[in-house]
This record gives sequence, C-alpha cells and structure tokens, in this order.
Amino acid sequence: MYRWLVVLSTLLSSVLWGLTPGPLSAKAAVLMNVETKSVLYQKNPHLSLAPASTTKLATALYILSEKADALDRPVDSCPAYLIKRISPKRKVENNFQDPNFWIETDGVVLGIRVGDTPILRDLLCAFLVGSGNDAANLAAHASCGDVTTFVDNLNQFVQKVGCKDTHFCNPNGLHHPKHLSTAYDLALLGSKAYAFPIVREMAMKQEFIYQARDESAIAVQQNNELVVKKGRFYYPKAVGLKTGFHKAAQFCTLAAASDGKRVLVAALLGCPSIADRAQDAIALFEAAFSENMEKRCLFRKEECFFSQKIKGASTPLQAMLGEDVFLEFYPSEEGEITATIKWLERELPIFQNQRIGILQVLHNKKQVLEIPLYAKNDLYPTRYFQFKQALNQLWEKRFWLFSKRSPGQ
Repeated sequence: MYRWLVVLSTLLSSVLWGLTPGPLSAKAAVLMNVETKSVLYQKNPHLSLAPASTTKLATALYILSEKADALDRPVDSCPAYLIKRISPKRKVENNFQDPNFWIETDGVVLGIRVGDTPILRDLLCAFLVGSGNDAANLAAHASCGDVTTFVDNLNQFVQKVGCKDTHFCNPNGLHHPKHLSTAYDLALLGSKAYAFPIVREMAMKQEFIYQARDESAIAVQQNNELVVKKGRFYYPKAVGLKTGFHKAAQFCTLAAASDGKRVLVAALLGCPSIADRAQDAIALFEAAFSENMEKRCLFRKEECFFSQKIKGASTPLQAMLGEDVFLEFYPSEEGEITATIKWLERELPIFQNQRIGILQVLHNKKQVLEIPLYAKNDLYPTRYFQFKQALNQLWEKRFWLFSKRSPGQ
C-alpha cells in the first residue's frame, strides 16, 4: 500500500519551446517528438486550415488500426461512382452539394477502372507514395462498405486518438470548406502513423509498381520531395511521411526525420510553394538536430530531505536520497517536470537506511526516473503508543477467548 506526495511541479522552459528555426513561410507549423509527443516548436498550432492530401495519412492510419486484417484480401469490384470526376468550378457552383469524395478533374489519380479488384495493401501504397485520389476512395469503400460510413468512422477515430480540431469530409483531402485540421492534430496523427512499419516502408519508396487488372503495370512515383533521392530538396534524414496540395490549401506536409537519436514529425500547412514547404521542414529539423543534450540536477543527496508524519512516533520520519538526481533532456523539450514521492507503508520501529519510499520523476507526463528513498535515522514508537498497542492486543485476545467458549459454559 502506498501514499503519495507531490514535491515538485514546475514548467522549466523560459523561452517558448526553446527552438529557433528562423522565420517560416507556413501559416501553421508544429514540430513534435514521435515517441514522447512533446512539442518542440509551434506556430499557430490550432489554426483551422485545409490539410489537402495529408488527409490520406489519416486514412491509412485508420485502416491499419481498425481494418488491418483485410490488407491482403482483394477489394470488391470498384463501382463507377468512386472514380467519378468533377471540375473544381462545378463543385463551387453546386455549393459543394455533390459527393465530397468525387475526384477533381485536375486531381491525381492512380488509374483505377470500374471493376478493378486490387488488394487493399496496394491501394495504401498507391495513395501514400503517389497520392492517388481514386485509390484512397476505393480503400475507404472497401474498409467500411461505403465512403460515407468510412468518413464518419474516420472522424470518430481521430477524435479518439486526441485530435480536437479536425473534421474530414472525404478520405482523400480534396477541397471542401468544412474539411479542416490543424498543425497540432496532424502532427499527432503523423506520430501515431509512424509507429506502423508498413507506413515507414511505403513512405520511403521511390517508386511503386501497381499491377492493373489487365496485367499492365502502372509506375507510381514518390511525390515527397524530401525523400526523392535525385530531387532538388532531398534530405538524407527524412523518413516520410505525406505531402499535400490543392489551390485552397496551398502546399502542406507531414514530414518525418531522424538523426538516429530522435524521430521528429513536422506538420506544415499553408506554404506558398514546394520550395517553401521543403525549406521550412528542413529548417525545423536542423534546428532540433543541432541541439545538445542538457543535464540538470533536480535534487542533491546532501541537501534534500523529505518528511512524513508516522502514527505513534514523536517526530516525523525523515527520508533521504541515496544519490543525486539528474535529468537529461534536449532544450526544446524541457517542458514540464513533476516529482512525486511514493511512500511505502512501514510499521514502527523504522531503522536508519531502511527503504521507505520512491521518488518518481515525470518529464512531460512520462515517467523517466525512479529513485529509492531511505530512512535518515531510527524512528521508534512513543511509550504511550506502545502502552496503547499493548492494551489493544490484550482486549483483542480477551475477545477472541470469549468468542471461543461454547454456549452454556
């Protein structure tokens, strides 16, 4: 049995997030640690903006989380309405009353035809590598029976994983005035998607060959400029994830990168050009990867003593550390540190150097350290407490003997 005492709760960062990548062109940006979900940098993190095809990463995340058992089965025959096309102008003229997933005439397509029955895994690869809108539609349809049900389920799913400001109208990210997200929500989705090896594998493919029903091969080229090895903006530390663009959204990305120590995801919305998008992402990653770890002493062994009142003792129980307590962190992830004492239930007497508790340190709500606490000196019960205990024992013994007597004795 344990008792708890919070001994330290503090926000240590004195500078906003501690990271200074320079001015960014993006309207909104968040840089997040994939493992800890700590935010290293933010600019308008909760501003509602169009996410464009970064939506497709959320579509993949839902399918992998909820429908993974269907990945290697052929989907039902593709119906015509999933690949129907409409001009952006017509969508506006019709006040967006047409099905939200209909593909815009200038939108990217894989080339799926009515009656095609590819496996779901290939559809995911097609829309993660080359951003085929028809592939996203068919994957959604195959997962939930129809696209409308899929979108409803997708919105419930993203709320469940922590997205508070996201609402999707389709699985592909094509423009709709109510199809909105935020840099923070997208970074969170990107961090969760990165946990799937299949996402990491697909996001790094330079090319994907889709085998059509007539046995013809369709080559799908990688459209993430950070991972295209012969591209102008190739970034060797990049490890995915998904770009996006349409006229209303401008250029967006969910980019991931690793320096071997940390994996970070950058969500950028509303960049004026591909170059701006790439340069913003690289600037964020390089600012973070150039940081050196800091080591801070939280408690010194000879200075920190903790006390607790113990029933029956004339003085409080004093606890001491067996060692100094240090915490290592990157400056941009300094964040919140909370230290809590977990007292062990001990009966008197308690002797010097007996283990009596644990000091637990949480960094950004994640436990990172657990240090034992020891009694600083001996602690004995008072004579009055000993006398009272003896009386209680006699009374309990008398009651026990009385209860053992047979009726009539």
